[in-house]
Amino acid sequence: MQISLAGGGRRLIEKAPIAWQEKGGRRTPVNVGYECGIDGRISFALGNYDRAYPLIIDPTLIYSTYLGGSADDAIYKIAVDKSRNIYIAGLTTSTDFPTPNPLQPVKSTGYDGFVVKLSPNGSQLIYATYLGGGGGINDNDLLMSLAIDAEGSAYVTGNTYSTTYPTVNAFQSQHGGGSDTFLSKLDPSGSTLSTRPISAEEISITDLTSPSIVRATPT
Repeated sequence: MQISLAGGGRRLIEKAPIAWQEKGGRRTPVNVGYECGIDGRISFALGNYDRAYPLIIDPTLIYSTYLGGSADDAIYKIAVDKSRNIYIAGLTTSTDFPTPNPLQPVKSTGYDGFVVKLSPNGSQLIYATYLGGGGGINDNDLLMSLAIDAEGSAYVTGNTYSTTYPTVNAFQSQHGGGSDTFLSKLDPSGSTLSTRPISAEEISITDLTSPSIVRATPT
């Protein structure tokens, strides 16, 4: 038995866990599920097991995967769209980070940001791309926030020291000096970018669940 909870137009499904006991170096499975009592409380429903040995109950692992290259990789934000595709933003120093269908296939200098879109079952990278530039004090580009709109476009914000951070349709196309913030939008395929660098003095992040995530007055 699994648990299904609905609310706010969304549904949460908790699949049945797995259970086992270790006996003599061998794992013995134990039947387990959920049951709902007359008072509405959810508890485990267990099959026969040996009470002389510890019982391990773990959640079901739907999928689990590495994501990275041969150097340092870090994830800062994750989001899910209405089709259950998974979006991830972070930073990397790896020159061999996996980048299928990339907007930017080659890493720039310093830390680069990355944006990844995975299929709902986690088995396919729909796209993955570096996002960064160079030519600054330390050339670091850090993606700190991520939001997805109803069409599946990804919006990322962060800060950059790079003077060559990619800019498209920008109201501020030149790096202002030091560490600048930026706002970038990738279309659902990850193949088209619109980017707006923003000087850091006048910025407030207002809503990380909406595409209109930044209000700023460029200086």
